Amino acid sequence: MAATTIVNSAPAAAPAAPTAPTTSFAGEALALQACDDGDIEACRLLAQNYLGQQNYAKAAQYLSKVCYSDSDQSYQSCAALSTLLTDSHFGLNDYPQGIKVGEYLCDHGQAYGCLILSSLYYIGDHVEQNLKTAADYGKRACELKDATGCRQAALVIFSEAYMTRNVELFKESGKYHQAACNLGDEESCQEVREYQDKLEQFNMYVQNGNKPQDAAS
Repeated sequence: MAATTIVNSAPAAAPAAPTAPTTSFAGEALALQACDDGDIEACRLLAQNYLGQQNYAKAAQYLSKVCYSDSDQSYQSCAALSTLLTDSHFGLNDYPQGIKVGEYLCDHGQAYGCLILSSLYYIGDHVEQNLKTAADYGKRACELKDATGCRQAALVIFSEAYMTRNVELFKESGKYHQAACNLGDEESCQEVREYQDKLEQFNMYVQNGNKPQDAAS
């Protein structure tokens, strides 16, 4: 049986590596002063320009100012900030701060924060692996009507079911696939269509020790 794949979708605000980095931009000094004086829009523009320079440390510094503000871009900036801090591609690798931002997002009803935390705890990358915690964060994203969150909860719960040979957990995984399907996730809809066959395979695995064939994908 193939290893469970955890879904990890990127937010619209997630930073992308530019192709032509620059070293400065017009109005930088004025923007720095305005941001220091509390102008959140200036802070946001600074963050965007530093992303364009691939200066991710500075971008994170100014994204954090927008993230915890009451601006319209606050949650979007938090999503980008959490990506910068926890994706090794950007080289910051500040997982404690990234987890803090993820918790802030999740606590404020933003599913992406819950998904980041679910993935981190599932993989055990820079945090102690904890399948229950990973599942709980996936469930929280699902409660926010996020299809990816429902599917992620299903996949994490299946991992625990497989490790513990727990049929009730397998059934719970199926319920979250159904929730994901209801929200439009076609891969989970396929899991729902194959549920009875896979449940029989899983029961055989529990009883006889035979690995189920493609019990989850």
